[in-house]
Amino acid sequence: MGRSFWMLLNFAVLAVYGYAAFCIFNGDALNPGVIVAVLFLVAHVLEIPIAALALRGMNASWFKTIFGTLIFGFTWWIPAKKGLYSV
Repeated sequence: MGRSFWMLLNFAVLAVYGYAAFCIFNGDALNPGVIVAVLFLVAHVLEIPIAALALRGMNASWFKTIFGTLIFGFTWWIPAKKGLYSV
């Protein structure tokens, strides 16, 4: 899978976050899109140690590892491990 595939997945994650923000700003905090976005964030927080282990030998920046994983989850750290994204 190439970089374009992973970038498309990252865009999809951002779209979910954008939709959730739209719903929250319009007073619909219990919208399923908001719940999905919250679940994404919880899962991504739990992924941070896995991402750190996966990128351990690559001299990855802690900031990039935490930020990229927190926002995008495995759609960031798997391609980073494969060398498709800079770490």
